[in-house]
Amino acid sequence: MCLNLPHGPFIVGQWLFDWQTLVGGSLAFAAAWATVRAVRDQIGQTEAFHRDELKRRHNAARAIMPLALSEISEYCQSIAAALADEVEARDNGDGTDWVAELAPDGIAETLPPQHFPSSAIPALQPFIETLSDKKDIRHVAELIASLQILASRYSSFNLRDANVVDSLYGRILDAAKVRMLSHAMFNYARFLDDAPFGMVGVATIDDAWDSIHREAVGFVHVRRNQLFPHLKHIGERIGRYKQGKYSPWNEKFGN
Repeated sequence: MCLNLPHGPFIVGQWLFDWQTLVGGSLAFAAAWATVRAVRDQIGQTEAFHRDELKRRHNAARAIMPLALSEISEYCQSIAAALADEVEARDNGDGTDWVAELAPDGIAETLPPQHFPSSAIPALQPFIETLSDKKDIRHVAELIASLQILASRYSSFNLRDANVVDSLYGRILDAAKVRMLSHAMFNYARFLDDAPFGMVGVATIDDAWDSIHREAVGFVHVRRNQLFPHLKHIGERIGRYKQGKYSPWNEKFGN
């Protein structure tokens, strides 16, 4: 017994007629899927190109960072030397200042000017623009801010203010902090280490102050007229900061 079924072109045409909505939707879906895939491939290629371009820019900025960091370090050294000269000239050894007692009232006396490492700032900009690690970005931002604060405090320092010797020690620590932040970046800048270098908010308060203290001691060791008798005042100041849990990092201005 045979089934009397339509056959040939008629059944194909009838099938297409009956299922034209499904067929049209399937073709539209396939076309849309092909379009999405093509767009995704294009986006992927664009992102890969962007990552490669960003990496090239970062490596170029990273390659010149040692020069910028050396300039900042030398600036800190020059400032520390000028400050130490004043400490040696003024300090009685017990933290008191005999020169200030002889200074006329109302007449300011500034420290010798130092050459600000202005060429280092343009080098830092493309470097920080291509960083991705938030801790590293925060570290460079801290370095730039601390450098500005150091320059401002140094240029406005009045050697005839009261308690000037203690203030000189404070400015030495400012210079030590900037140099510590710059030195922390050297291995990365020289392609010796790809690990994140950011230490702001990463190192403990005690560890950060200890690192600053070591840089301050380093300033002293390169001098002919050693300041060893005065190192205790710097150490005592560091000890007070650590005991009081004072953060060495720049804090938000109060309202």
